[in-house]
Amino acid sequence: MRRALIFSTVATVAALGPARAQMPVEKPPAPGPLRPYSVPAVQTFTLPNGVRVALIEKHTLPIITARIRLDAGSVRESADKAGVAVLTANLLSEGAAGMTGGQIADTMAALGAQYSTTGSYGSAAANVTSLPTVFGDALSLAAKTVMNPSFTESDFSRLRSSAIAAYERSQSTAEGVAGKIFNWALFEPSTSYSRPSAGTKASLSAPRRRLLEAMQQLNFGQIRGFVIRDGEPVFRPETRIIRDIKLGGEGAPRRESSALDDFVLKSEVREMFDHLSRLGNGCVAAIHVQNGLPTRLTLEQSA
Repeated sequence: MRRALIFSTVATVAALGPARAQMPVEKPPAPGPLRPYSVPAVQTFTLPNGVRVALIEKHTLPIITARIRLDAGSVRESADKAGVAVLTANLLSEGAAGMTGGQIADTMAALGAQYSTTGSYGSAAANVTSLPTVFGDALSLAAKTVMNPSFTESDFSRLRSSAIAAYERSQSTAEGVAGKIFNWALFEPSTSYSRPSAGTKASLSAPRRRLLEAMQQLNFGQIRGFVIRDGEPVFRPETRIIRDIKLGGEGAPRRESSALDDFVLKSEVREMFDHLSRLGNGCVAAIHVQNGLPTRLTLEQSA
């Protein structure tokens, strides 16, 4: 029975071969003629307050798009401040003129407008798109986020943690690593273009870098008695480092401690920082360290 089934299957496949070869091959249609496109004229003028305006009119759709562009890109920041320009641009939409980020988003949604802020190497910008009937209100609110941003400490800490996590994720992918290496190879190392415009975890979080360095130098032992403010570790004068000496050479500092700028955080370190971010504010009694990595957190809590 099994041989008959196998023979039947082979015969069916063999029979399909000629039929499949006789099937017509479909060819895609030939491309049509090129459609002409005329680039709209650019009108430029300066407002009485000194703001320069570039206007492009195209009346295909009943919408207006505006971009408020600022000369505030990452090319103007030093290496140790890499990422501050992009982080600042992202903060514009988080609160302004007495409004929270949620209230700004709700107001734009009620107007039916699209609104976003961006930062890059060359500039920072606030972007808004809406129907002509509400464009004045949408643009006015976008302008307030640029001219009168809140820049609260809690928003800054939250977006900084998000930027660090995004950088770490990018460095765990081939695309992220390749992009960084390409910039290094193409541009002079002293220029801003050789660095990620959004910064690295070293430039975005000096306190976390210090904690990483302390764990790497310690290798085995405990770090006791430091506080957490807005998810960031703060070393105090009473912070103590308790070193375990492992006989046989294992207690020496890890060699990776000399290259902490851009290495990808291991899962134990990411988990520790996630706990600290969720803690927000508090006291850490001890971080237990083995092989330069955190193995356990001991937190202090009120009775």
